Amino acid sequence: MNNHIANATFRNLKLFMLFFTAMIAFPAFSACNFNSGFGLQTHQLTVSPVNITAARDKTIGSVLANGEVSAVNGTYANCRGSNTYAYNVNATNGMTVAGLNNVFPTNIPGIGLRFYSKDNNGKNYRFVNQGIIGGSTSSIHWGWHQNGNGYWGVDVVVIGPISSGAYDGNLMASFQLAALNVLNVKVNPFTVTSSSCDASTTQSMVDLGIQPARAFPVQGSTAGQKDFSIELRGCATSGMTSISYTLTPLNTIVNSSQAVMGIDAIDGAAKGIGIKIMDDIGNPVKFNVAKAVSYTPGASSIKIPFKAAFYRTSTQEVSAGMVRAPLVFTMTYK
Repeated sequence: MNNHIANATFRNLKLFMLFFTAMIAFPAFSACNFNSGFGLQTHQLTVSPVNITAARDKTIGSVLANGEVSAVNGTYANCRGSNTYAYNVNATNGMTVAGLNNVFPTNIPGIGLRFYSKDNNGKNYRFVNQGIIGGSTSSIHWGWHQNGNGYWGVDVVVIGPISSGAYDGNLMASFQLAALNVLNVKVNPFTVTSSSCDASTTQSMVDLGIQPARAFPVQGSTAGQKDFSIELRGCATSGMTSISYTLTPLNTIVNSSQAVMGIDAIDGAAKGIGIKIMDDIGNPVKFNVAKAVSYTPGASSIKIPFKAAFYRTSTQEVSAGMVRAPLVFTMTYK
């Protein structure tokens, strides 16, 4: 009889403890909550101009377009305790270009986006890589208009050589307060047209013919001079203000003041011979230096004339053989 009473007492105690455990397992309220009438704020920015035309080699860091939208007015949330906050972009490849931080590449080569907030204190490019926490705070009331009129905005930034394309709208800036997703900002599609010229019709091989060794009696002698040119066609009629070219020999520069480049060291190559490159009036060019082209905006084609010739490079006797010397020209459009 006594044993039966003891067992019953134990079972009652066990039931009480299980009930108590269930009571303390109920979830607590979130640390931050939207105020009545407020919720997730979503914005779609439209940049101006929406159809962008820019030179292919526009200066890195240049801002090509911009868009803004007003922030929601009023105190949208209340928090309790200390909470983290984060201004992020849904990517992890944010970069710094030409001193501009937090620029995110788009699907268009050479084009990035830089999101910001703006008030009376100016722009704040605070949107950083996904997953980076901005800080923590014990602030209770949250609203956007502490420093006057508030805006969300984006700059379209040059991050490299530009290609033509349409923005796919994939990037999104957001603000999160503790576990509360407060803000999403996206950019409507826009197009970019890269302004440049087509150099595909330029002569790729310049044949200087055959010259006898006696045509080079002394060091510095030239022979076989021939005209050639860089031809640019289909140039964009807008978006460019300047064109320049750079000539880069792939072999050793034998004489920089005379613009003489060495020839390929191949079997059967001539000895004591280089190639001299001149402008259209016979002056030696400058290798590895950008040279501006006389260009009228709107012109659809441009021809840049040059001359090339064999050049005796030393006092040693010239030996007959093959002469081949590659020269790279690089066009820059701004």
